[in-house]
Amino acid sequence: MSLTEILLPALLPAVALIGVLVSLYRWGAERRDRREEGRLERKYEAYAVLSELARAVLESPDDRTMRDRLLSGLRACWLYAGDEVIDTGHAFLDDVASGGRDSYRAFTTFLLTMRVDMQIRTRLEFKDWTTPVGSN
Repeated sequence: MSLTEILLPALLPAVALIGVLVSLYRWGAERRDRREEGRLERKYEAYAVLSELARAVLESPDDRTMRDRLLSGLRACWLYAGDEVIDTGHAFLDDVASGGRDSYRAFTTFLLTMRVDMQIRTRLEFKDWTTPVGSN
C-alpha cells in the first residue's frame, strides 16, 4: 500500500471541511458587510434630513415647528448617531433658541461633526464655510 493510498482518504474530508469553513466565513463576512452598508446608508439619509432641517432652522430661527422637527430628528438618530453629533445638534438648537449670535458657527460645527461621524475624512473647519470662494 502506497503513502498516497493511505493519506488520500484522510485528506479528502479535511480539505472538504476547510472548504466548508472558508465558505461559512465568507458568507458571514459578506452578510456583516451588507448590514454595515445598510446602517451607513440609513445614517447618511438621516443626516441629510438633519442638515436640511438645521439649515431651515438657521434661516428661520423663530419657527418653533422647524426647531421641534430638528429635535425630533435628533431623537430619532439617538441610537446610532455619535455622541458628538447629538451634542452639537443640541448646542445648535440651544444657540438658536436663545437668539445667540453664534448660530452660524454652531450650525457649521453640527454639519462638520456629522461629516466626521460618517467617517468622511475631512480637513474642513469653520473658516472653510465662511470664506468666500476665490478669496483665499
